[in-house]
Amino acid sequence: MKNIKNNPIISVVIPAYNEEKLIAKCLRALKKQDFKLSYEIIIVNGPSTDQTQAIAEKYTNLVISQTGIGIGQARNQGCKLAIGEILAITDADVFVPPDWLTRIYSYFKENKYVIAITGPYNFIDSDKLNKTSRIVRPIVKEIHQTITGTIPLSGTNMAIRKDAYFMAGEFDSQITGLEDVELGMRLAEVGKLVYLDNLVVKTTDRRYKHPSKHFMTTFLPAYIKRTIFKTKDDRVIWEPVKSSR
Repeated sequence: MKNIKNNPIISVVIPAYNEEKLIAKCLRALKKQDFKLSYEIIIVNGPSTDQTQAIAEKYTNLVISQTGIGIGQARNQGCKLAIGEILAITDADVFVPPDWLTRIYSYFKENKYVIAITGPYNFIDSDKLNKTSRIVRPIVKEIHQTITGTIPLSGTNMAIRKDAYFMAGEFDSQITGLEDVELGMRLAEVGKLVYLDNLVVKTTDRRYKHPSKHFMTTFLPAYIKRTIFKTKDDRVIWEPVKSSR
């Protein structure tokens, strides 16, 4: 396993909370990367009560305990320890393709002016959601770009130049949802963000069992407050979700 002793070029940061049923699959995918240079994987373990930490330690030698609350704080904690010049951000229920890191590194190398990239995700367990996403995603991206002047970043699948990340001020640890989108709006003031259609990962549908209800009652109100009124939400948008597979 390539690790922090090899002067990693990329640091993969993953927050995890009670992910014993999925994190091994997530990390196995990261171990199978065809990336020729060195990289590290940093797991920020929340107050897990299962075997998340023990399993993660089998795949990477850098598993840290979260010292605060919220996914934004967890991501920040991992990014502060990162050695790599590129921060690759994803989640514990995400399974990346073998060329994920190679695509990330190559794009940054060939496009010096770009400071952050993001891409789509497909669901491994819902053809219906995948079909809906193919229709809705371009519309949402266009609306977001019209409102904010930039693309929406996704914490499920994104990478940032580390110096730009800290220049923009890191994730807002006080935000309980859409912390990735909010960071993207600040990063756009530092440099250019790019959406790559071919930077695709796979994830579960566990947060989307009732997509219409979730969108109307939590996501949309929070999005409007964040992007239009620039205020913070006062309730959790992404409830902690335990592994179900």
